[in-house]
Amino acid sequence: MKIKTLEEAAKALWEESHPNPIEMALFGAEWQTKNLYTEEELKLILDKTLIEYSDFTLADIPDWFNYIKKKL
Repeated sequence: MKIKTLEEAAKALWEESHPNPIEMALFGAEWQTKNLYTEEELKLILDKTLIEYSDFTLADIPDWFNYIKKKL
């Protein structure tokens, strides 16, 4: 079974080894970084979903990414 969410991963880790809170925090941070979408993956997702259902165009995607990056 592939673990799809951080919650499922944390539960599996807890059931395996009962780590301390620091180990759990480090595990969560590492899991999240490994499960992030790349910019190219996000562009494909946007291309297949958002763009199809809105007035968003492929030309808008770089501007959108830059806007989001400034907010982070």
